[in-house]
Amino acid sequence: MFFKDLIDTGVKQWEIFKLVKSLGVSKIEIRREWIVDFQKEIEIMALEVERQGIELLYSVPIPLFSRSSDYTSITTKAKQFIEAIQLAKA
Repeated sequence: MFFKDLIDTGVKQWEIFKLVKSLGVSKIEIRREWIVDFQKEIEIMALEVERQGIELLYSVPIPLFSRSSDYTSITTKAKQFIEAIQLAKA
């Protein structure tokens, strides 16, 4: 994960979009686990995407295959899927 060291110091994901674009990257993967205030940060990211002319990909840290029947994790997965849909509409 590139730029994780910046995120670890408190820099928000959208704050590095311009830097990443300056390196010739036009698609950036944002990570769900680094979003603290989903609604607020998504709105800011949407504005920055327009400003920078980039495309965002959304990464959610959930296992794809599990033998567990943990319904809490299923609920969490559903919530994160709904967030991804909201992100696409932002």
